[in-house]
Amino acid sequence: MLQSSNFRALLVASFVSVLSSIGLGQTDVLTQHNDNYRTGWYDRESKLSPATVNWHTFGKVLTRTIDGRSMGQVLAVSDVSIPGVGTKNCIYVTTSKNTVYCWDATSSSATAPYWTRNLGPYVPSADVAAGVKPYVGIVGTPVIDRAANALYVVAYNELDGVISYRLHALDIRTGLSLGEMPIQGGVLGTGEGSIDGLLRFDPRKHLQRAGLLLQNGKIIICFASHDDQNPFHGWVFQVNQATLTLDAVFCTTPNSGRGGIWMSGAAPASDGQAIYVTSGNGRANATSNNGYGDSALKLMLDGRLSLADWFAPHDSAYLDQYDLDYGSTGVMLIPGTNYMLTGSKASKMFLIDGRNMGRWNSISDNVVQSWIASNEHIHCSPIWWSTSAGAFAYVWGEDDVIRQFQWAGNHFITTPYAVGNYKLVDGHMPGGMLSVSSYNGDPATGIVWALHIDHALTPTQVSSGPAVLRAFRADNVGVELWNSEIFDSWDSIGSFAKFSPPTVAFGRVYVPTSEGKVRIFGLVGTKRATMKLSNLSQRYNGDPRRVTVTTDPSGLTGVTVTYNGSTTAPRSVGTYAVVATLSNALWKAPPVEGTLVITRRRG
Repeated sequence: MLQSSNFRALLVASFVSVLSSIGLGQTDVLTQHNDNYRTGWYDRESKLSPATVNWHTFGKVLTRTIDGRSMGQVLAVSDVSIPGVGTKNCIYVTTSKNTVYCWDATSSSATAPYWTRNLGPYVPSADVAAGVKPYVGIVGTPVIDRAANALYVVAYNELDGVISYRLHALDIRTGLSLGEMPIQGGVLGTGEGSIDGLLRFDPRKHLQRAGLLLQNGKIIICFASHDDQNPFHGWVFQVNQATLTLDAVFCTTPNSGRGGIWMSGAAPASDGQAIYVTSGNGRANATSNNGYGDSALKLMLDGRLSLADWFAPHDSAYLDQYDLDYGSTGVMLIPGTNYMLTGSKASKMFLIDGRNMGRWNSISDNVVQSWIASNEHIHCSPIWWSTSAGAFAYVWGEDDVIRQFQWAGNHFITTPYAVGNYKLVDGHMPGGMLSVSSYNGDPATGIVWALHIDHALTPTQVSSGPAVLRAFRADNVGVELWNSEIFDSWDSIGSFAKFSPPTVAFGRVYVPTSEGKVRIFGLVGTKRATMKLSNLSQRYNGDPRRVTVTTDPSGLTGVTVTYNGSTTAPRSVGTYAVVATLSNALWKAPPVEGTLVITRRRG
């Protein structure tokens, strides 16, 4: 199924020419899914590759402590000049308690953050009927302007019963304020919640879930709802970066309702001239003034957020009736083309031409391509990887395995190029949150990183539970390299941070949690091994009874076995607690426990 060598070379050359313009190839992760195309691709990873990521050499190396639940993606910036400290590689983490952290990205001796900044009192979930519990603060992923040393983030506040959103600009070196502004505004309309032909943004009814976008000196902020509590709408605010003043407001459903822009936490995509978002809930059609629920929208960066084009599935009414949101993922723009890729809770992927998005008709979807790409809902935005081995998009829906689809220049081959070997549990969300890393596009270095909930341990929990991180070969996701359950006692993550993809930078993988931790994975200093006990059921014959211990790699020295706490092998009938430990300068392994049962020989 691979393309010809000449076609591959032309394909890769065309993508390389646009890498710098969309942010690929940079050391920093300044925005959700790495770049404004939302590819999720980090192409400067020189340490982590299929040759180094395995259960002998890779695992959890650090933990950072934060004050609560983190729901945005971790951002990473190299060579930050921290006053009084020096030049450091840093990560930036936000919490639902409205706190922003700047931590050292790699140092084990950095036991405290370089700075923290709290942006005011958060909102108790009960006060706004929020699905985010038990409190709501910073939810959407911030965005960083490296040249300005500025981080932009939206905080959710309640003070003396007044609930509001504010955009903050913080200095990434110190955490000091560079300015702030309230987020407020409205549009003309007669939709749900309007008064006398004016529809105003109501901060009590809306959730700032999507990541922020910075493009052409404009900050784009999107809103959806609190747990689908009516009335709500989809809102887009455009803010002038230089002055922190409002430029424009767009509402998806000014004369109806719903149409929230949540995109499972993804940020708006941009090609430099327009922005692209998807909306969920509500309906869209071509003949009424109903608005743009369950739609993909192209809004121009013209100072007015004017609507240039849009698409909605032909069965929009059906999708709305059964909560099969079209806008369950964000938009991924395919580098070097005019195409975009989106997904839905109806298990479909849609390939759309940004020059003619197709709008809506009642018969069929006017798009380049649509296909069933998963067994169940798709929440994770697709990610992109392109090398001489081919170009691919990846997606991992609910009740499914990870799937890899090959790009053929102007369409996808809808039969998966490869699929993973681990299937998520039926009926539970949200699937796998994905990122991909490689080095300079070298196909031998590509890894797809996936974060999901281990529902096997908590089958009754829908969107919370223990998190699992997995690594697959990017050139064939059928090959799993490593996962955090192999050495669960060492690599356990904690509770899943909903919709937060892993961040790769500086030879590390950063995973936020819902319990006040950021877990950091990388190459471990001492190699890891496994031990296995066998021969645990034996017959007594008077000789010392020992279990069999096998190691991987085989033949490791330094294995000690105890029986009820003694290293002396038992000689009598009985039941013995067996513990095997490894003491080896070059390798380490978690202790292995078992029970040796010796019974009397018959006859």
